[in-house]
Amino acid sequence: MKGTKKFQHACHKQISLLAGTAFYRSNIPLSACFYAMLLFANSSSGVRTSFLRKQLGLGTKSAHRLSNCIRLHMSAWDRPTQLGGPGKLVEVDEVLLRHLRKPGVPNLDSALVMGIACEEQVLCGIVPDRKRETLHRNIKKFVAPDSIVVTDDWVAYRKLADLGFRHITVNHSQGYFNTEGYSTGKIDSYWAVVRRAMRGYHQVSQYNLWLFIAEIECRYNMRHSTESIFDTLVSHWPSVIGDDLEALRLKYDWS
Repeated sequence: MKGTKKFQHACHKQISLLAGTAFYRSNIPLSACFYAMLLFANSSSGVRTSFLRKQLGLGTKSAHRLSNCIRLHMSAWDRPTQLGGPGKLVEVDEVLLRHLRKPGVPNLDSALVMGIACEEQVLCGIVPDRKRETLHRNIKKFVAPDSIVVTDDWVAYRKLADLGFRHITVNHSQGYFNTEGYSTGKIDSYWAVVRRAMRGYHQVSQYNLWLFIAEIECRYNMRHSTESIFDTLVSHWPSVIGDDLEALRLKYDWS
């Protein structure tokens, strides 16, 4: 219990630091901030703090804080509230991300991330477990009614038909596609993007994981946009303080 309270205090402290270091309150020149945002927008697998530090001539702490501020800004993009719709295929899966660091804990931890993919768009959130109640609750929340939901054959996905969805399963032990030609290829491809980015970052703090998830999701969903990712990021500056900041975090916390 003491460890949990200490971890929650560290999370709150980190969020407060992010809120207090908005771009307009920083001593870093705005041109440097924009250049850092350009690097994040054009990267295919994220920007490491060490690279940003060398490019901008910043200290380690300043580069780390600027990186998280950019991820926080990317988390505020206008993501869809639901995916799918009548007759549309929606793929659902989870991935276990390892090598996460908790403050004051020597051993590395892991976290479970749930993803929903449809029509080149993805929604992701951190979930506490793979239980039926957790998965069904988030599918009902983030998948539009009358969608065709494609999942693997994990037992917790059963009875999705009771929620009003047509449910199709793929047994990965027998092949990549099922007998009807359905697969979870889109969400599996997205997990490959997530793993590649996380490998580049090496060890990620667990209370910052939602920022990294937001960064990867934002860049992935905007990849086919007619407007460049950088232009989108610099053309809107939503509020990221107080209740707005907590609302942003909850967008990626599906517990």
